[in-house]
Amino acid sequence: MNFEEIEVLVADAKNHNRMSKEKLAEEFKPFIINFSNKTFINGYDRQDIQNECYKILFKCIHMYNLDKHRFVAYATNGIKNSINDLIRKSKN
Repeated sequence: MNFEEIEVLVADAKNHNRMSKEKLAEEFKPFIINFSNKTFINGYDRQDIQNECYKILFKCIHMYNLDKHRFVAYATNGIKNSINDLIRKSKN
């Protein structure tokens, strides 16, 4: 991943550029596939977990503040934390 390119794509995506969102999804695809293959949630299959990850990624794009920190770290932490929260909720 080229971090500078990711930051530019996020800035464009925040301005409702659809192509930038698609490119960001492609950049995060290997991470999401790897993470979803390692994750088990009762009642979810691998495709469901991947869709949740993409949903969280797009939510991270919407909530991201360009001035504070790097988007890659923000998004990966957001995806991991949200999926871990889903795992905790599915246990109960």
